Amino acid sequence: MELRVIDGLPVQQQLALIADADVLLSLQRSYALPSLLASAQAMGLQVIATAYGAALDLPDTANLQLVPASPVPIGRNAFPDAEGFLWGEPDQDAAIIALRRAVSTPHFPQPPIDDEARANCGLALRERLQLLWQEHRQD
Repeated sequence: MELRVIDGLPVQQQLALIADADVLLSLQRSYALPSLLASAQAMGLQVIATAYGAALDLPDTANLQLVPASPVPIGRNAFPDAEGFLWGEPDQDAAIIALRRAVSTPHFPQPPIDDEARANCGLALRERLQLLWQEHRQD
């Protein structure tokens, strides 16, 4: 098994790496817009993500495993205006179990999901963008 960290790469490079991957593991404490997760999910890749924030908006498909998370206070000075808010600390043991399940599944990558499920991935992102726009636009 080979592990690659794709954080910080341009989107086109990330998508190219995902296309050749068996699993996308993303244990972030929160997701504002899980576009990379939705892209990988729509490509039929096994996706393992923290069950917190906007990752919960993704469609429930066979290739998505959500790792339970415990809400914890965001540390002081973690980022501007974060004090008083929570994020989800992923359960590391559950993440290990999910990763083992994903890599032990024969015939990777999984066959692409059907057109309806793929469209639902895009719809989830569209709805999330609309929500973010409504919450943050200035009147």
